[in-house]
Amino acid sequence: MPPLPVSIPVAAVSGSFSLVRVPPRLASVEELTRFHTLEYVGKIQSLSRAQGGEAGDFATFGPGSYEIACLAVGGVLNAIDAVVTGRTDTGDKVRNAYCLARPPGHHAEKDRGMGFCLFNNVALGAMHARVKQGLKRVAIVDYDVHHGNGTQVERGAARYAPFPPSLPPFLPPSLFSSLCPLSHVPTYGKAPG
Repeated sequence: MPPLPVSIPVAAVSGSFSLVRVPPRLASVEELTRFHTLEYVGKIQSLSRAQGGEAGDFATFGPGSYEIACLAVGGVLNAIDAVVTGRTDTGDKVRNAYCLARPPGHHAEKDRGMGFCLFNNVALGAMHARVKQGLKRVAIVDYDVHHGNGTQVERGAARYAPFPPSLPPFLPPSLFSSLCPLSHVPTYGKAPG
């Protein structure tokens, strides 16, 4: 694969008060379909090979985005492996990780993207920790002003706790509308009057 003309997502893990770089890798279709449907993964792959397209609400993407999103997921999975085993592939000791990954993931649902998210890095990471690393329980603390609806949907992957708790109008528009049916605000913005 030729080099991508974008910055590659990097998972940085912290050891003894120092950061070490954990190179990302492309997540496999098998890994992506632990959460997403095969049809959805194929749709993103196909559209990405063409001119890009629409993955869902507020999830427009361009050509080459499939590979970039796979690198974001792969970076999260590599960081999880490093934390669980205590070492990176190069032998650096690690205890925790912070993943700076784009596109983000917590809004993506099984069969559609949402809120700039193509693949749900968070849910996929939790599933990887359970399937690949054998963890029985995983906790997700979603530190974001927006509700991570895609991650919360996957209750079997982990326990989900948003922090701080999201309040309208910071929910994704479709979720805001479904949770607040009396509201006349179908998208972000000010209510009439």
